[in-house]
Amino acid sequence: MKIRALTICMLLAFPGVCHPQVRPRVSQPSAPPAYMQQLKSFDQVGSVTKVVLKNDLTILVAEAHATPLVEVLTWVKTGTKDDPAGLTGLSAVMERMLLRGTATRSPATLAIDVKTMGGELSSFTSYENTSLRIVAPAPQWKKALEIHADALLNPLLDSAELKRQIEQIQGEAKRQLAEPEALVHARLLATGFAGARLKRVLPLSADALSNVTRDNLLAFYKSAYTPGRVLLLVCGDVIASDVLTAAVDLYAGAKSVPVPENRAPGGETAPGLRYEQIHGDGRMARVVLGFRAASAASADYPALEMLRAILATGEGSVLNRRLKHQKGIIYNVAADLAAYSDCGYLSLRMDLDPKNFDRCEIAAFTEFEILKRLDPELGELERARAQLKREFWEVNQTVSGRGERLARLESLESWKSINTYLTRLGQVKWADVARVAARYLNLDNCAVIEYLPAQAEERNVRAATIKDTIQELLAPATKQEMDEREKLTVPALDVPEESGSFTPADVRNPFQTASILRGPELFIREDHTMPLLHLGFFFQGGKLTESKANAGITSVLLRSMLRDGKNKSAEQIYRQLEVYGAELTAVIEDDYFGINLAILSPYVEQGLDLLSEMIKSPKFDPQEIEHQKALQILALRNRSEGELARRRLLGALFYDHSYALDPNGSEESLAGITPEAVQAWFKSNVADKKPMVVMIGDTQGTSLAGYFVRNFSGSRFQDIALPEGFAKAVEKKEVIESGWGMSASSMMMGFQAPPEEDDDSFPLLVLQSYAAGLGGRVTGQIQDRVRSAFDVCFEYEPRLRGGSVTVRLSAVPADEDHAWTVLLDELMRLTSASIQYRDYRAAMNSAVAAVQFRQQNRSDQIADVIKSVLAGKGIQGFQEYVSRLQEVKQADLQEAAKRVFKIEKSVALRLHGKPLP
Repeated sequence: MKIRALTICMLLAFPGVCHPQVRPRVSQPSAPPAYMQQLKSFDQVGSVTKVVLKNDLTILVAEAHATPLVEVLTWVKTGTKDDPAGLTGLSAVMERMLLRGTATRSPATLAIDVKTMGGELSSFTSYENTSLRIVAPAPQWKKALEIHADALLNPLLDSAELKRQIEQIQGEAKRQLAEPEALVHARLLATGFAGARLKRVLPLSADALSNVTRDNLLAFYKSAYTPGRVLLLVCGDVIASDVLTAAVDLYAGAKSVPVPENRAPGGETAPGLRYEQIHGDGRMARVVLGFRAASAASADYPALEMLRAILATGEGSVLNRRLKHQKGIIYNVAADLAAYSDCGYLSLRMDLDPKNFDRCEIAAFTEFEILKRLDPELGELERARAQLKREFWEVNQTVSGRGERLARLESLESWKSINTYLTRLGQVKWADVARVAARYLNLDNCAVIEYLPAQAEERNVRAATIKDTIQELLAPATKQEMDEREKLTVPALDVPEESGSFTPADVRNPFQTASILRGPELFIREDHTMPLLHLGFFFQGGKLTESKANAGITSVLLRSMLRDGKNKSAEQIYRQLEVYGAELTAVIEDDYFGINLAILSPYVEQGLDLLSEMIKSPKFDPQEIEHQKALQILALRNRSEGELARRRLLGALFYDHSYALDPNGSEESLAGITPEAVQAWFKSNVADKKPMVVMIGDTQGTSLAGYFVRNFSGSRFQDIALPEGFAKAVEKKEVIESGWGMSASSMMMGFQAPPEEDDDSFPLLVLQSYAAGLGGRVTGQIQDRVRSAFDVCFEYEPRLRGGSVTVRLSAVPADEDHAWTVLLDELMRLTSASIQYRDYRAAMNSAVAAVQFRQQNRSDQIADVIKSVLAGKGIQGFQEYVSRLQEVKQADLQEAAKRVFKIEKSVALRLHGKPLP
């Protein structure tokens, strides 16, 4: 698994929730159960139970009954900081080997066991922790628990498998550092934390692990994987007493040994600005400003979270408003606050034109300086706090999000700190923000990384040059900016009174339909597990109605709509929305387009008023349209090699259909899109057209229907007529070969497949589960037969007017021909070899569970409803989706494979890699 720094962002309030009409099932045994004899301590607060065994292993059980899923998470307090001297990366190897066989399970058996119960298995290593996770249907919690115990307590550590895993990790390390995102992050840590512990977060070098043996791996396991370092967490639709009985039986016999401290030396870095310039294969320039910051336990941490949100969370944030929209210096900005038990850092990533490096860096430090000096604009603190509150609750959507937060907090201090997070956030004042800005956002605490595309001219600068330049220009730039702002009239914001604390209710009702005469049909799901409403507001068509000549016009239209209303500026709209905790996301799919809105539930109608203004009365300023076109051209030029390859394959598969088009269009099509064309597209696709609306969250029945009666109904609202033409069938095999810039070779095959409403779509979904993922037939066989194979993927994508199945894999160039032969062999085997009943059942369980996993996320649930409506199945099709899936018979899989996997009517793409030196 890829080593990654894990951000301590929001802390999760963790309510116990249950199915509608069912009381919370928090276990309260009337008599001490037998497992109590094995405990050192027992603590139960609300829906969370914590026990510590006599061997010092900790168990947390968090009951959450709203979703029929469970996460079993083994969280080991051992990470890259614990790697022994001379054995950097040993913790990552150990993580991988936990999944590569036990005394009773081979790697294949372990994978099949997880797939059979419909589970997903994953692992990762971070600076401080290593984890193993299974998410599965709730009835399978005991099986998941047994697999975890077997993997943790009885790893095989086979020497041959160890050699293979080391080779794979070394290959991944090479490829990782070829990716711009990973390269920039690695250089930030290496440059900004030279000599400090956080260098242990760096990706491995290509020659790492060369001296790892089974003996030193076993020694590391015995010292670092002791019960005192292990936290077992079970989160989901379970009963704590049942889980504890089983867990104590499995883990109480583990031998307790002293827990050694093995921390990397050096936690401090000498003050002084650090700078590095790097060139890479990415097409967009980037500057990253990194600041050494406080640990997660520091009193500064809540104020640092507020600072992060003020600077870069939301379109109304300081850097988005000033540097992106007002000055046009940057294209995008993002911020991360990584906080560990002993250190942390705040990083700001800004994409830009290479000619704007100096302007960007000076402008950013000017904004930092103003934060330290001026009182905030009205509502700025409330805006940031509301954004953090929404982020805080949104983690509650998935059992894995909940579980990981609990485990992280318990490993840092105590899971109970979740109960005080919002209170501590509410206590942060502007003086606290200004104080931490002054303490951390300064030149002597900063690392500057400039990433330039390979073809860009090198900048002849050094750390001292940057520091001297910013110091010289900062005072006059700050004065000029402050003088200009004094002349501005800032529109007043509505800052609502604090809505009070929210008590989650145990209600997640089925969808209701509210039909509006001469208006949209609303699909509403009442769900009081979070104080949020998620709303999807969509129109049919869009990209489906585009042609090669105007490709990308839907994206230009939608993004221009979301920038300016006729009565309020985009800045005013976004700042006000974000005071309500709102986030707007543009959605452009093959068959529909529109907006996802997430908002704190007390302010839904106020948010809808602002959203309606954008939709009903867009300004369509010609300059804004040109700006959006320029951003889309930039996005086209900045596509990854993988995305370019995927678009190339789909372009050949759907050659004369709109599904072949990129959502952003092409540079040629965008050049011909005028403001008049955008306005005409608005009239034909949005104005007075019935929208499709899906709402999920903290609302009362169909109470919001009245809003849409008032604003989106009447005789003028019409349905949209979609093109009837399906994608033209591929008549003969096409093979496309070329080189590309990546070190590995990539092979892809594409097949046209049934559309969304076709009966064959369900067998293909089960077949996808049979072929793909951990324990999948195609992915497993390819990885077994091709030693260097990675990134093996099998994906079925149904659309309204035709679907696709794409299969891809990557391998080192030396293995390319062999990998291609194996790929063809395995695809043909799907059509000829019978599928065993056990494999069929495993695929069925996995396919059903995949639907449940996906629909934890409300935006995905909204998308699934919209697709069902577009396919003519309505909300009933969404509600019956799993039962339709379960109707698929064993014989249906091979029959569907025969109809789809016709090599003579496929598109193949072979991209020949360049071996790394």
